[in-house]
Amino acid sequence: MQCPGCRRELGEGEPVYQTRLGNAWEGRVAANIGYCTTARVCVECLRQIEGKWPKPRRGAKPCRNCGRPVFNFANWKEPKIIGCTKLCQQTVYNARFRARHKRTLPMRACTVCKEQFAPKRADSLYCSNACSQRAYRQRQRRER
Repeated sequence: MQCPGCRRELGEGEPVYQTRLGNAWEGRVAANIGYCTTARVCVECLRQIEGKWPKPRRGAKPCRNCGRPVFNFANWKEPKIIGCTKLCQQTVYNARFRARHKRTLPMRACTVCKEQFAPKRADSLYCSNACSQRAYRQRQRRER
């Protein structure tokens, strides 16, 4: 992960801190992280932004994607998914979405060759394109 403030590559287990961007930092960081009011930065950038009076934070919780320690604000609502970057959060959201919407359908017998297959759709009748084509040709012959 790269710190959006100093663009330094962070180490494997180096923590990130959620912070509010001040007016002095908005121009410098806006190109790196876009125009937003909060960012997750390294400890050196945190000291530059917050100075002598750091905001209270919760204890570190691991990022759900990569395991990096993340310190979020204590007085803000805790996020559903803890992520060190927007990319890590989006990766976890996408994985959860795919897992929720994955359907497992029971095995079914192909109507042409009578072989068992795992259907990809609930209304599939054939195990392959070849069987589908064979059924189509049989229907065409019956109609003539």
